[in-house]
Parts: sequence; C-alpha cells; structure tokens
Amino acid sequence: MDNFNDLGFSDAILENLKAKGYESPTPIQAQSIPVIMEKKDVVIQSQTGSGKTAAFGLPLLNGVMEDVPAVQFVVLVPTRELAAQVYAELDSLSQNMSVSVAAIYGGANMKAQINALREGAQIVIGTPGRILDHLKRRTMSFSVVRGIVLDEADKMLSMGFLQDVQLIFKHLPRRRQIVMSSATFPYSVESLIHQHMDEPERITLSEKEIAPKEISHRYCMVDAADKERGLLAFLEKEQPEISFIFCNTRSEVKSVHLFLAKAGVNAEGLSSDLSQTQREKTLGKMRNGLVQHLVCTDLAARGIDVPAVTHVFNYSSSGDSETYVHRTGRTGRAGKSGVAISLVSSHDLAGFRQALIANSIEAEEIQMPTEAEVIEGRINHHLGKLSSIDYAKDADIGDEFTQLAENLTAEQAKSLLPLLLEKFLRPAIPEDPTEHYQNNKPERSESSRDRGRDRDRDRDRDRDRDRDRDRDGDGGRRRGRRGGRRGETRGRDRDDDRRRGRDRDDDRGRGRSRDRDRNEDRAARGRDHDADQQKANAPATPDTEQAAAPKEDTAPRHRGNEDKDRRPEGRGSRHDRGRGRGRDRGRGRDKSFTTVCLSLGRRDGLDQMDIQNILRRQGRARMEDIGDIFMKDHESFINIGSGSLRAVLAADGKQYKSFELFISESPVSYVEPANS
Repeated sequence: MDNFNDLGFSDAILENLKAKGYESPTPIQAQSIPVIMEKKDVVIQSQTGSGKTAAFGLPLLNGVMEDVPAVQFVVLVPTRELAAQVYAELDSLSQNMSVSVAAIYGGANMKAQINALREGAQIVIGTPGRILDHLKRRTMSFSVVRGIVLDEADKMLSMGFLQDVQLIFKHLPRRRQIVMSSATFPYSVESLIHQHMDEPERITLSEKEIAPKEISHRYCMVDAADKERGLLAFLEKEQPEISFIFCNTRSEVKSVHLFLAKAGVNAEGLSSDLSQTQREKTLGKMRNGLVQHLVCTDLAARGIDVPAVTHVFNYSSSGDSETYVHRTGRTGRAGKSGVAISLVSSHDLAGFRQALIANSIEAEEIQMPTEAEVIEGRINHHLGKLSSIDYAKDADIGDEFTQLAENLTAEQAKSLLPLLLEKFLRPAIPEDPTEHYQNNKPERSESSRDRGRDRDRDRDRDRDRDRDRDRDGDGGRRRGRRGGRRGETRGRDRDDDRRRGRDRDDDRGRGRSRDRDRNEDRAARGRDHDADQQKANAPATPDTEQAAAPKEDTAPRHRGNEDKDRRPEGRGSRHDRGRGRGRDRGRGRDKSFTTVCLSLGRRDGLDQMDIQNILRRQGRARMEDIGDIFMKDHESFINIGSGSLRAVLAADGKQYKSFELFISESPVSYVEPANS
C-alpha cells in the first residue's frame, strides 16, 4: 500500500498524519496495520527506527470507542523514557480526536496519574511496575481492555520484567488482542509468545533488513585497561556529530562519563543511578543538540529516538546477538549512514563474533588511531568550525584592530594566530561531572539486598549470644579482666538487666519460663487493678468520662490475650513486644496503632518476614511498633505504632528489589477475626 488512505483510518487520523508530514506508510507499517486492525494477535519484528510505534499505535487510536471513558488499550514498555516517547507520539497523532492518552510510569506524580485515569484515559502507556501498582491500588481497571501491546517485547519477556508482565496478563479479560513488537526475538522467548498469544501472525523483515546496510560495522582489538584511552582517541579522530556510547553496567557508565568529561568531551551519562528528573533533563539536552555524546546502558537507551546519531560505540561488548542489533540500530536510521565501532578485548571476542554471525553482519577490523590521526581529526573539526563562521566578516571591529592586522608581519601572524585560535576554539570547561551523581544513590541489586538482610540477622543473633553470655556471667568476667573493675561491671550489668525487663529470657521461652510468666501476669494484673482503683478515685473529666463509657464487646477473648493486654508497658522482651502485645494492640485495643496499606502481597513472592524486613529497613520501624500483618494477593495491611508511623509513611516511593514501594494510611482500620 502506497498511501495511508488505503488503510481505513478515520478522517481525523489522516489529517494528523498529513500535519506531521507522513505521506506513505513504511514497509513494516503497510504489512502490520491491516492485520492489527483485524483484531488478530501479531508479532512484529523489524529494525530499530522502521516505524513500529506508528504501526501499532495508529490501529489503537482508530479502534478506541470514544464514548467509553475507560482504559481500552495498554502499551507496556521497559523504561520510563520510552513510555514518555511513545506517549508523545500517540498524543500527537490523536490531536482533534476525542481520545484520551495517558503515560503511567515510576518517578512521576502518582496523584496526577490517578486523576488522568479517573478522567477516563482510554489508551495507557506505562512501565510494568507502575501499571501493576495502579491495579493493586484499584485506581485502574482492565475490565474493558480490548488489547495490549508489548513494545521491546524481547526485553519485556526477560527475567527482569517477566514476573510483572505475567501478573498484568492475569488481570486481562479472556478476549483480548496481544501485539508484540521488537527488533529481535531470541529463541528463549518463543515459548512465552505461544503461551500468551493465540495463533499469532508474524510480520518479519528479512535478516538483511533487520541489520541495516547503511551502518558501517568496525571493531578494534584493545586491552581492557586501555579502553578509555582508545575510546577518547576514536572520538577525536571520528569527530561524530552525535554518538551513543554503550556500557554493560551503571558503574561503567559513571566511570566513562567522568573520564570523558574531565578530558573536555561534551558527554552526559544515562542510567538508573539518576533520578527521573535528571534522566529527562539529559535526554532533553541530547535532543536539543546541547549534548554530543551519551554514555548509557542498554536498558536506559532502549527505544529512545534521538535523530541524527552518526556513531555508536560499544565500550563493552554485550553477551548476546540481539543486544548488538539494538545498540547499533541507534544509528543508520531513515536511510542515513552510520558507523558502529566496538572496542573488543580478548574476553569479549567470542561473544562479539557470535553476534556478527547470528545477524549476518560483516565487520572490518581497524587499529587504534595514531597520534597523527587524532591531531588530523581535531584539525579537520576546527577547520569545519571556522568555515561555518559567517559573523566574523560582518562583526563591528574597531579600525585600529583592522589596521593592526594588516600591518602584522608574516612572522608575527605565525606566532600570534596559534595563540588566538587556541583561545577561540578551546572547548568550554564542562560542569563538574561528579554533581551529576551526587544526589542519586545507586539502586542495589536483589542479591546485595539479600546479603544486607543476612548481615542484619547475623548481627541480631550475635547480640543475642552476647546477652546470654552476660547473663551467665562469662561476659562480665571477660570485661572485668579487661577493665580491671570486675565487681563494678557485674553490678552495672545486673542493673541494666533489671531496666530491660526481668522476663527477657523468659519470653525467649526455652521450656523453663512458664511458671515465671504466670507469676509475672498475676503481678501485672495486680498493678493494673491498683492503677484502675486510682483512676476511679480521681475526679472525672470529660475525656475520662467518655473513656469510661461501657463498650459492647461480643467477640470472645482468650485468657492469655487478656493477660498480655494487661501487662504493663516496658515489661516485655523485644520479641514479645513485636509478637504478642504488638499483635493484640494492632487489633484496635490500643489507639496508638494505625493501619497502613503496602502495595505488595503474596503474589509478589513475599511472606510476613519480608514485609517486616521492608518496614524495618526501608521504613525504619521499630520491632515493637509492627503489629498485625494481613497479607492479600497484591497488597498487605499492617498495624503500625505511632512511634514509627511517620517513618513508615515516609518510605512511600522507595525501592525494594524490583518493586517501588507505595505505602499509605488505610482509610479504615483493617481487623481480622481472632481465630483467623
């Protein structure tokens, strides 16, 4: 099909296409759009920059029922930047239409997103984590969703996103259309495609078309220790207008960015170490031509559309052939030529060659630029700058300087010109690159969090052992020998034990504490009785009268729970405060406890111990302030003591493993029956 008019779009869409200068569909659009509009499941595979976004976006806009103010189509993307980019594209294509498009991703204002959904967003573009959070909060419904698109589907079906994507699919109605789009589909995701899709129709460009001919592939063998120097040499020799520099890790991005910035190169870094605001600012500067080189990870740059990228540098080689296609596909777009240069160490060589073979790519081996080639590259770059300066001949320069220039001897001109040119052409001193990362803490991996959790448990266990030794007297003797004041230390330890509560080892319960518990409970009831007598004799106030009003309580209560409720504060052990009294107080018997809602549940693979660890580590909650934990499939309700409530609520928006935490005060107290 040579014209959009032949594809069956509405007049409004055709007008928007004409306004954007789109005259005819690209090959992938011409093949994909008719099939998608027939409501079939479709797998689209074509090179980066071939028009896949419009290929699935235009049928979605055309298929929206404008009189239904609810989510009808969902587009899942792996990164926030890609979500914003797809949203901008669909929003521009829906001008003068009664179609509402919303972007839903982390790092953006949650209240604004909720308002957009309540106002009737019909197409939602978002990241899996934030989409799932809205489903858990009940702020988004999939009840009338008719189709879902997985953009960059190979990444969406990888282990990093697969769990969230599968949970989202469980919310979809049975009758739905699924579209998957990517430049590559590795064999590992084929089973997942058939698991979720119903006899999908594949639209695939040939292997030669997937790896564009416009890209010149080159590689240089280099020692790992010389990669930074080699990268700088290639940048100065090639003098790219705009380039992407790909690294495998966030730490590499930071290291390379700092190195280039200190060398005077106009570069910025882009990775998940940065806040959402900084990432958007960096991309804005890149698109506006204020940044020449972008150092980034694969995921951070996935799907980002920056025009006029002339070069791609693979600072560190990826481990799979699909990633190589995605990286090099940043250049050579829309029929323009591009260059892809890979710095390959001996460790990278096998994987790099496999990527070339898998994608039928021929790459030329080149040598590290010599000093003469680097200088020649700089000179050509400066000459290009000088030739493009038109304002000098029209500049308002005083007659004295004009006459001075005319009277210069050849020797004077030869000695002065290099100095003046250096001052004129010297690159501006870049901003301190360390500030780029100062206010951003790196996201720790799941394994590092688990190691931290294990260290916390080990420290708790060590402290318990130390206390046991202190009670047995060994610890006291040991400190006494060191300090020379053994008797005084023992006495001080005994006083500390009394202040902590006589029932510390009783609560740990090793079989010998039952009689002591009974005596303690009797004493506690006696003290509570005396306190009640004193309150009864005290003059009544409005507050005490109201508190003294009889309350109807039909729920059966066990004697043991009554005894624990009457136990005076400060008498229980640390474990008792977190388990026995904390749970009963959390059931509404102590008004200092408040129910909060956490958007993580059993379906997230968590248990009550994980919830406790989240509250203690991310929310800095004290153990005695953690009451009942009621876990559901997608959320948990926890009763939190007033001493830790503010800190727990402040953990809203923090990160736990691959989840972004959403914690808020529950509108009603959540209470389960005592026998549950």
